[in-house]
Amino acid sequence: MTNILHSQQTAADGIHTTIAYSYADAAARGDASGFVAGDIGKLALQADDGSVWMLANNSPIVWTVVAGPGGAVVLTTDVPIDVDKTTSAVGIAINAARSDHKHDVSTASAAANPPGTTSAEGSASSLARADHTHALPDYGSTSGTIAEGNDSRFTDDRVASGLRTATTVVVISSAAAPSAGQALMASSTTAASWVTPLALTAAAPADVTKAAAVVGVATAAARADHKHDVSTSATGSASVGASASEGSATSLARSDHVHAFSAAAPATIGTSNAAGSATTFVHSDHIHAHGSQTVDTQHALVVAATSHGFMDKADKTKLDDASRSFLGWGNDSVSSSTTTRYLTPGYGDAISRTAPIQMEITRPGTLRDLRVRHNVTAGNGNAIVYTVRVNGVATSITVSLASTSTAGADTANTAAVVAGDRVDVQVTKAASVGTSPSDIQVMLDCAQ
Repeated sequence: MTNILHSQQTAADGIHTTIAYSYADAAARGDASGFVAGDIGKLALQADDGSVWMLANNSPIVWTVVAGPGGAVVLTTDVPIDVDKTTSAVGIAINAARSDHKHDVSTASAAANPPGTTSAEGSASSLARADHTHALPDYGSTSGTIAEGNDSRFTDDRVASGLRTATTVVVISSAAAPSAGQALMASSTTAASWVTPLALTAAAPADVTKAAAVVGVATAAARADHKHDVSTSATGSASVGASASEGSATSLARSDHVHAFSAAAPATIGTSNAAGSATTFVHSDHIHAHGSQTVDTQHALVVAATSHGFMDKADKTKLDDASRSFLGWGNDSVSSSTTTRYLTPGYGDAISRTAPIQMEITRPGTLRDLRVRHNVTAGNGNAIVYTVRVNGVATSITVSLASTSTAGADTANTAAVVAGDRVDVQVTKAASVGTSPSDIQVMLDCAQ
């Protein structure tokens, strides 16, 4: 390498050149083959005249001249493209245009131009010829046409359809024809109509109420000294606990109005305090019914024998016990056999008898709480049935007790008696008990 500067190096220095192929003449270049797509755009030197050619296509093979003999620029033989309003471009041709070339201009018909059309540049890419013409509407008297200069409408008398003001035209052509005494009244800044001047009314004005305000539909005016009445009505009833409210009536109340108060009977005295929910009142001389009070803390109890009042539960139990009487029967034995027997009132040391021994009742009451006791048990455990009878008839009061058991009771069944009734206790056995229990006692309550 004789020089390290790239611009001063030659082929002898081993650098590449722009020429990829070299052919002796045009025939040799035309016979060349074996090109691939990657060779397109490569240059070839034709040695006989020094022209330079570019491979434009590899299949079929097409060469395009780049420089003439001796490296001169090649003039094109193509007609230049038309001038239009599209965007300018540098172009991609490799040949030069001739100095006397001429461009044509792309033109088209001018657009129609009706009256009222707004000015605009347009968007067409073609241009207009100097002697172009625009289409205009025909002469005529209908919408969309043009009036000629001698049109009679320019010179004949015209009927006005409105009244011109400083800023608007008040249209009256749509108003109906007036009648005698009417005047023209504007309904807006651009319209007016004929109306009859307002007259003073002879009718009384409407009553004032709490109904919504309305503009009214009357065509007459109210007199300056007119007076409205006020619509009134009876007031509603007052209710206890009712919330304050404006109400919904459209009528009003007079200044001396009176509210009615609803009254009802007072409630019976209850067992606990309650605010109540009634909306009615009671009169000042009302009376409460006492009702049934079951809680012992609701009244003061009697604290002295000389005071009136209420008794507590314990005292009531004592009082109930004081009104009770007890009937008793007993025997030393009721026999072991199945023979029916009757107990002795009070107590008998011997075996019970086979005939009834009746006890007379001295006051009305209720027989209840039959209780039987074998103080000394014995026998085989078979049942002994004790039944209370009234006037010789068995009642539902009964106790079945095994001979080997000590006590039994019937606290569920009762029987009513009156003074003079006779009561006894019957003893029965479905089977022998072997040995009778001894010291047998029976108690029966007779309560009023």
